[in-house]
Amino acid sequence: MEEFVPILFLIAIAEMIISGSWRSFYFETGIPLYRKSIPLPFPPKLSSTALSEHFEKGMFAPILFKQISVHQVAFREALFSFHWIAYTPVMHGLIRYKDGELQVIGWANWFAPVFVIFFAVAGSGVAGHWVFDWIFVVFPIALFALLYSVQAKRFNKIYAVVLRQSEISNRN
Repeated sequence: MEEFVPILFLIAIAEMIISGSWRSFYFETGIPLYRKSIPLPFPPKLSSTALSEHFEKGMFAPILFKQISVHQVAFREALFSFHWIAYTPVMHGLIRYKDGELQVIGWANWFAPVFVIFFAVAGSGVAGHWVFDWIFVVFPIALFALLYSVQAKRFNKIYAVVLRQSEISNRN
């Protein structure tokens, strides 16, 4: 199994490079883990700068936003940031207006599911007892669920702010 450690490391590095360079394909597709939407008659006027400023302070790493097309704003946690509470993100997101609907979507980061699978497969059979095998399966899933819940709360706040901004822009 140790031969897969470099692959895990390369996936993490590749994801940091692609995410850090704001490649649109990375933010437009993937495994959706979070989704909230609301019908809107007109596309909202979203400001990635205003959104970034709104989410730059706090106990967690700042959330950065970047306009990637006319009706799409990508977002992710800052790659390198030192704050009171640090965690490994399991999602990156996209705010988009599509088919008369404002959507906030959280896509699974590539590293997260690969890590869970790697940990479960690498750990099974190592300790030689079924109880330990289950621990190696349950622990990464529980860790993923905990990290997801932290991020889902942050994504809910993004959704609320985007909804307020879109209501304001639709009134004007």
